[in-house]
Amino acid sequence: MYATNSSDSIGPIESILPGQTLGVTGGTGLAYTTGQSVIIANSPTSYITGFIDTNGYDPVTGEFTILVDSVVGTGTYSNWDINLNGAAGGDGSSGSSGTSGSSGETGATGATGPSPSVFLDNVLIESAPTGYNFIGTGVTVSSVDGYVTIDITGGSGGSTIEFEANSGLQWVGETGITAGTIYNTTVADAIQMTKEVGGLPIGTTAGSLKDYNLIELLDRILFPTAYPTYIVPTISVTSSVTGIIEIGAPLGNPNISVSASKKDAGDFTSLTSLKKVNSGTYITLGTTNSPTVTTGSALPSQFGYADPNSPDKQFNFGTFDVGVTMPAPLSGQTSSAVYYKGRGNYNAGLPINDSTGTPDTRTPDIRQTNRPQQAANNFESSEISLTGYYPYFWGWVDDTDATPNAAQIQNAINNFDPVFPGGNILSNVANGAGQISMAFNVTSKKLWFAFDANYTAKTYWGEQGNNLNGGRIGINTNPPDFFGAPISLPCDSVSGYWTNINYNIYIQAAGTLTSITVMKVSPTVIT
Repeated sequence: MYATNSSDSIGPIESILPGQTLGVTGGTGLAYTTGQSVIIANSPTSYITGFIDTNGYDPVTGEFTILVDSVVGTGTYSNWDINLNGAAGGDGSSGSSGTSGSSGETGATGATGPSPSVFLDNVLIESAPTGYNFIGTGVTVSSVDGYVTIDITGGSGGSTIEFEANSGLQWVGETGITAGTIYNTTVADAIQMTKEVGGLPIGTTAGSLKDYNLIELLDRILFPTAYPTYIVPTISVTSSVTGIIEIGAPLGNPNISVSASKKDAGDFTSLTSLKKVNSGTYITLGTTNSPTVTTGSALPSQFGYADPNSPDKQFNFGTFDVGVTMPAPLSGQTSSAVYYKGRGNYNAGLPINDSTGTPDTRTPDIRQTNRPQQAANNFESSEISLTGYYPYFWGWVDDTDATPNAAQIQNAINNFDPVFPGGNILSNVANGAGQISMAFNVTSKKLWFAFDANYTAKTYWGEQGNNLNGGRIGINTNPPDFFGAPISLPCDSVSGYWTNINYNIYIQAAGTLTSITVMKVSPTVIT
């Protein structure tokens, strides 16, 4: 049995030349043998004929190689019918032998056939030259069906072929020589390039280029492969409560939302929200293996090829931090904090095509823009924080009132109530370190202010916009500074957020201010 078929992709067939070899995979267990003429046809107008070469036919794999005899048609196909070329019918029964006839007259000499084609290093010469000489030993010439092959690979003594000048030597089409000629340089394989040339980097060896034909070699030089750039996945966390909070105040069950975008990676398979208080360790608030998915925008094409990871997707997960209040600072500290962050696991992305249309072969890596995106676990967002401070206080009483003492100021803080009917008390929840501004906007008043005693003591005061109006605090006693040295007393929050926190209370000790709008106090010289 000889009839079979093949799904091999072969073509473009017009570039296949007689004398070349062609590997084909057909059916198994067939009766093909070396030397048989076969036809491989897609249609009556597109087919290839040839002879099974010395490698023969493998009945186990169905693979065989033919020496191409002729090619008809154009195009690339993957649906082929294979059979013997002009396969003979089965043997009939033997007839009886007839008597021998008399010999006929010798016929006239037929017309001279076409000149045989010649192949040199597998490149077809359209017609044999009118004259050529072989120099060296070991040169062989063979012929199959009128095609002549000259083999000088086994020659010695520098075997060459000399063709007579202007002898009619022609190559079969320009594509024949450019597509099939191999870069068979005589430079030693180990020699390296000392300069970059186009797409060939420094260090490329001569031996590494010998498998390329001239077209492939020029393509590598003129059109070096450019690799795609990848967009790495992102993850973030937000809180419905933000900013600075008074220590001890409830945070109102903040909604902690974790959001992730896959970009050129695969889908996120889980999202987790985490929380930490002050310098403690993170604990899990919530986690999901089924985050909410929203389709995003298309990822950009590169080199004219669509991104196989497109479109982008967003993955979201939210949970509430129920019953949380702003914690107290650690001992000796002036602030506290609650931290949140997100964590996610995601799958690998697909490689993007390079400039040649081939999928990127670089080894995947984790969140690198120059590599396909590798799967990763425990991808964490930047942390966000809510910061807690004790408030600082300031106020005044009328000049006509007695100068308040520290215990009266303590009582004003505890009850958030002025010391005297003509006075006032103000506060601000903020960082009280360094230089602080307090808006008084008063005329002919006695002033005071108080800060958490863990802050560095304030030793200078000044009026904003008037550097001449200011001085030291609690340093000089004769004459006394405008504000005396601080007195430390424990105070409580009027809202019950905190208790027994030591405050340094500063009270105007001498002099009279006609008016002041904004006063600045600082542990260093006012600037």
